[in-house]
Amino acid sequence: MAYSRHKTFIALLITILVVFSIIFLSIFMNDTNAVEIRGEKMAIEKVTKPSGHYKGLSNRDYLCWDCGMLFVFPRREVREFVMRDMNFALDIIFITDNKIIRIAEKLRPEGEDPLAVYSSMEPVDLVLEVNGGYCEDKGIEVGDVIKLK
Repeated sequence: MAYSRHKTFIALLITILVVFSIIFLSIFMNDTNAVEIRGEKMAIEKVTKPSGHYKGLSNRDYLCWDCGMLFVFPRREVREFVMRDMNFALDIIFITDNKIIRIAEKLRPEGEDPLAVYSSMEPVDLVLEVNGGYCEDKGIEVGDVIKLK
């Protein structure tokens, strides 16, 4: 009798773990993805909501070298970014039709009230933020194609 209750408890525990794992992975997979530029794959965190667009990488201590944050916008517009409350330098890559149209490199962190504004200068629907110096290190240039994975 005790063995049967123990077996039922273990089965229930495994079921709960599987369900929570599936829920966690579905949430995680919707928020992250990957891109490929010049044959280099990069893990990205995809940001689609205005609140995420505003916050970006602010107040984070670091970003892994082969990681980035991809800002996805519902329509093409000229986009402006600042280095508000950043703790490390960034390269900002402006993208239209999966093609890089502009790169702002090695941008220095600023505080609560940033002065510098970095514009796409042309309408874009994607913006990718990576560590400062990443584009130079990987040879990423205007005209390169971004493949979403």
